[in-house]
Amino acid sequence: MIFRAVMEANTLTQAARAMSLSQPGVSKSVRDIEGLLGFPLFRRQSGRLTPTKEARALYGNVLVALRGMDSVSRAAENYRDARSGYVRIAATATLAHSLVPPAIEDFRRRRPAARVVLYTGINHEVVRMVADLEADFGLVLMPTNHAGTEGRDLCAARLKAVMPAGHPLCALETVGPHDLKPYPLVSYSRTQPIGLEIDEQFRQAGIERQIAIEIIQSATACSIVAAGAGVAVVDGYSLVNGAFPDLEVRPFMPAVDVVARILMPPAQEPTRLARAFLHVLEETAAKAVQTGLMTSASGST
Repeated sequence: MIFRAVMEANTLTQAARAMSLSQPGVSKSVRDIEGLLGFPLFRRQSGRLTPTKEARALYGNVLVALRGMDSVSRAAENYRDARSGYVRIAATATLAHSLVPPAIEDFRRRRPAARVVLYTGINHEVVRMVADLEADFGLVLMPTNHAGTEGRDLCAARLKAVMPAGHPLCALETVGPHDLKPYPLVSYSRTQPIGLEIDEQFRQAGIERQIAIEIIQSATACSIVAAGAGVAVVDGYSLVNGAFPDLEVRPFMPAVDVVARILMPPAQEPTRLARAFLHVLEETAAKAVQTGLMTSASGST
C-alpha cells in the first residue's frame, strides 16, 4: 500500500524503490489520496516528507486493517489447503475406541492446526447426528437403519469369543453357540444390530441365547469377562489395540463379519478438512486389513 510505504520510507524516492514504482507515480498517488480524504497527509520539506498529525493517526488504523486482511488471507489459505479449522465426527463407542484414535494421531500430525471434535453414541444416535448435520460424517457398525444418510463400507471385523485365561473354552480352536451354552454369557441387547445377528446364529444352531449380563458396548463386555464374570462374543474392533491383553480370544463360528460404515449427510459436499480426515481414516483401515486385524469391505447405498 502506497500510504504505508511512504510513511515508513519518509521520502517518495525510497517508497517508490521499495514498491518498484516510479517516483512521479508515487507522488501522484499521494496527491490523489489527499484529494479523496480532503486534508494533507505530509508536509514537504527539503525533499523529505513529514507526516501530519492526521497521517500518524490514520497510519495506526491502516496497520490494524492490514493485519486483519493478512489474518483473513491466511485463514482462507489454511481452509483451502485443509490445514486448519475443525472436523466433527460422530462414532459408535467401539469405533471411537479402535479405528478413530490412530487416525486422529495421524491426521493431527499432518495438520497440527486442525481441531477434531469427536462425539460418541450408539448407532441410531450417530445416524441422527449425521442426518441433522450435527456431524460432518458418522461411523457406525452394520447392519443398521441409516435412513436420511448416504454411506459406504470402510472395513469389517469378525465376531470373536473372549474368555478369561485358563477358562475351559481356551482348549478350543474355535467357539460356537453350543460351546457357549454352559457358561454365563455377557452379550448385547436384542435391540442392537450385533445382538440380533448373534441371536440369528444361536437360532440357526437350535439354541436360545440366554443373556446373563446385558451390555451395550464391546469394551464393557471385555471388562466384565476380564473380571471373571462370564464369557462373551464381541466384534473384533474392540481387540485391535491390545486393550485387554489378559483375555483369551477365539474365532466365533460360524464366521460373521461386522462391517464399519461411513455415513454422510445426503446431497452435502464434505468440507476439505472432512475429506482429508476420511482419507486418513481409510488409510488406517487399510493398514489394519493388511496386518490381518480386520477384513476388507466394499459397497455403498
